[in-house]
Amino acid sequence: MGAIAGVNLREVKQAAYWVGILLLVFWLVRIVDSIVPANLTEFGLTPRTVSGLVGIVTMPLLHADYAQLTANSISIAILCSLLILVQRSNAWWILAGIWLGSGVVIWCVGDASTQVGATALGAGMIGYLILHGFLNSRPLTIIVAILVAVFFGGTITSGMFQAVEGPDHWRTYASGFVVGLAMAYLAHRFSPKTPQAIASTDQADRKNHASE
Repeated sequence: MGAIAGVNLREVKQAAYWVGILLLVFWLVRIVDSIVPANLTEFGLTPRTVSGLVGIVTMPLLHADYAQLTANSISIAILCSLLILVQRSNAWWILAGIWLGSGVVIWCVGDASTQVGATALGAGMIGYLILHGFLNSRPLTIIVAILVAVFFGGTITSGMFQAVEGPDHWRTYASGFVVGLAMAYLAHRFSPKTPQAIASTDQADRKNHASE
């Protein structure tokens, strides 16, 4: 009891709790922005400016309007939950890497306008979950990768190639997606080997020695 298909129900509840906290922060920031006289979106990410460096941290928290926030909230809730499902305790480190990494890339290559929203964060998780699934070759991660590719792949292609949110907005999608792919590769390359992987490597080494 307490686990279904290898998924611990207690971990599912914890994931839902922390994802809820993250979304609550998004909404509280937007509510405050709509109330106070100051425009908080001015603290977004403006590429290649010193003042815009703060946006590397703040950009995903700020949204231009409730429509953008609602759309991002749905995708972030789903993707973040899937990330926690496949990465467990490492999920938050992965999320932080995508959050900051995509911000740095956008600061370097983005268009000159001040950018807000969690678009890059979502694109990063899409890239991570797809590549991570096929690099690790576990049934759960492969299923998640296929589902993400099917249901969110169109978001990436439309964002990168159709410029649905502006002629230069493709850079935001591309930056997040590429950073997500890089994080998946680095996590796979430097993650500790499981006992099964170590045993498989040892077995291969023994076969190589036997054939010499």
